[in-house]
Amino acid sequence: MQNENPEYRVSFFNRVTYSWYSRIIQLGYKKPLEREDLIELNEEDSSSSVIPVFEENWSKESHKQNRKDAGSRKASLVRALWSTFRYSLIQVALMKVVADVLAFTSPQILKKMIAFCEDRSEALSSGYLLALALFGVTILQTILLQLYQRFNMLTAVKIKTAINGIIYKK
Repeated sequence: MQNENPEYRVSFFNRVTYSWYSRIIQLGYKKPLEREDLIELNEEDSSSSVIPVFEENWSKESHKQNRKDAGSRKASLVRALWSTFRYSLIQVALMKVVADVLAFTSPQILKKMIAFCEDRSEALSSGYLLALALFGVTILQTILLQLYQRFNMLTAVKIKTAINGIIYKK
């Protein structure tokens, strides 16, 4: 019997730092992992959830091709994948864009810190605020990049699962 996945029952901090996964890492360090040691897959990530949604979108695409209308077009795998995974793909893209914007923000804050150090007339509190802002931006960028990587890989695996499922059904 597999263990219940604790990922969605833990706090935001534990989810971002993957501390909920420490038990499996420690167990894998002590002994080779066996099937019973692994946790359950989240329901929305399982093939039983992903494949039917993709099959429905693929059949819609196929029916568009089978119509004999003058405006009918070929069935497109890309359109079926987009219909199935568009929200995940948009979420991943937005995370990456925000992380990239934060990457350009850090040098700007650093530039202001250098200007602050050269100009002794400014209050010391503004220097502390700049240092705090740089720290916050760096932490936020790191968290967003980590989440981007995770959701990007998860979406890629779901796409692969959907395509493999439809191929094996064929």
